[in-house]
Amino acid sequence: MFPTSRAARMVVHAGGVARPRFTLGGRNDTMIEALRDACIRAGGIDLQTVENIDQVLWIKFVTVCATASASLRLFPDFQN
Repeated sequence: MFPTSRAARMVVHAGGVARPRFTLGGRNDTMIEALRDACIRAGGIDLQTVENIDQVLWIKFVTVCATASASLRLFPDFQN
């Protein structure tokens, strides 16, 4: 999702239909694997399991911070 300026203080989602996506720590954990299998059976839910959830969370945090900073640079009127 990239912000586009149609009007002041408006962000438009220009992409396609978003699918739910989740990441959980605890690969090889039987409960988490059972949840992942249920999501696969339900269809439309992308659940990824990882060994190191802290690394995934930090990457997400840094990405959100960089995107927010870039958005404020591109659209300074969003600051108020």
